Amino acid sequence: MMTSIFARVMRSAAVLVLGGAALLANPAKAEFVGGGALHGFVGCEAQGWSGTVPVRGRFRPAELLGNPTSVTAFPPHGGAISLMLWHSLGQRSTWVRGRGESVWGRTYVWGQRPRVRMLQRVVTDPPGGSINDAMELTIRMRVRNFNDLPGCQADLSMILYRAG
Repeated sequence: MMTSIFARVMRSAAVLVLGGAALLANPAKAEFVGGGALHGFVGCEAQGWSGTVPVRGRFRPAELLGNPTSVTAFPPHGGAISLMLWHSLGQRSTWVRGRGESVWGRTYVWGQRPRVRMLQRVVTDPPGGSINDAMELTIRMRVRNFNDLPGCQADLSMILYRAG
């Protein structure tokens, strides 16, 4: 009796370990990395945002693995801007509310919930492919209440490649 219970526990542990490893491996396949720019700032002068700011970026679309959509931009002067959205952001999406966070010496959770709209999302490799098959894509999104500044609006444009 003890042997069969022990064997079941060990099999269950093996399944959990292997399943956990698979789950850890899959998010990388659902992630795109690359670069682009923050631009088109309106009403952001109070924080000094203007012109075009180059960024490195990461994008995890909600359609893949059922994750929330997350977008992170890393400006060259340091810091990070991260958006988490519990919606799919397909081509020309409607405005959706999300959660915003920034890192500027410490982590800030935005009190002003950002509103985000995908203006353009195009799979460029393979041309005309779906997000599930995408190896490369371009995105352009508009963010209101950018960086926790009420009324500040910015566009984020990036070219991204599937990681992993």
